[in-house]
Amino acid sequence: MKKTVILIALFLLVSVSGYSQQKGEHKRSHDFKIENFVDDLSADQKKKIDDISSQYLKRVNNMRSDLRAVRDSIRTLSDQYGDHTKQIFPMYEREAKIQTEISKEMYRMKLKLDKVLTREQYDTLHEKLSKSNSGKSVKYDSKDVDKDKVEAVKKAIMQKRKTNASKAKGKN
Repeated sequence: MKKTVILIALFLLVSVSGYSQQKGEHKRSHDFKIENFVDDLSADQKKKIDDISSQYLKRVNNMRSDLRAVRDSIRTLSDQYGDHTKQIFPMYEREAKIQTEISKEMYRMKLKLDKVLTREQYDTLHEKLSKSNSGKSVKYDSKDVDKDKVEAVKKAIMQKRKTNASKAKGKN
């Protein structure tokens, strides 16, 4: 489920880059359109998807602007000498709340897209987005992971940590 939300969020993020580019906010070298991933969209589906994307972008861009302002304020206070706990802690809570709202909005958009796309179109989109994200950091369902390889990697990491720890003790 998380993988699907992440893929849809990626889709929306890239699909709205054209909208943002018109306003000069974000410049991307590629223009992501769902039509590039799903061939058999009707004109009505394309219009609905564009409407969903533009509504999503308006709401999320406002939230992202608020998030940037909160993070800038946190950075400013953090860079100052002294205890600013009373000011910063509520800002951390506000930051988390905004981030949660952005995630919820992504999921709401995904649900709206589910109503526009057929199951076959959704599966095609999901498959092609997964392939386009190969090589990038993508979380996989447990059924897709070779558990023996995961355990081998974990053992190798633990061994490396032990080796590094013993080397560090030897230097002291």
